[in-house]
Amino acid sequence: MKISKINDIALKAGVSPSTVSRVFNNRPYVKEEIRRHVLNIAVEMDYSPKATARRDTISVIVNDWENVMENSYAYSMISSFYAVAGKLNLHLEIVSLDEIDRIYQNFSKAVIAMTSDAENEALR
Repeated sequence: MKISKINDIALKAGVSPSTVSRVFNNRPYVKEEIRRHVLNIAVEMDYSPKATARRDTISVIVNDWENVMENSYAYSMISSFYAVAGKLNLHLEIVSLDEIDRIYQNFSKAVIAMTSDAENEALR
């Protein structure tokens, strides 16, 4: 299987390689419609960044950050995740359900879903 490169994604998406780079690095000045289009093409082409370009990030998905702060169990879990991630030289990012696309943009190494709504369509 051939590994897709940024130029291949740019060609298929009909944008410049610099636009693809801006999308992957979550830079401003890219219309949301184009951002989603490029990310969809990247997923479709099985794009995977070079190991050296990957962020050492674990994403934690939450419905509502305020609920996490009020829920002592959830807050304790997040604190534990931060502690373990720090020991492993990993970054931890909290992603609200409304911003779930950030996981694809950041090429997270792992994803943890902490949501009380098991029926939520965004997690399927």
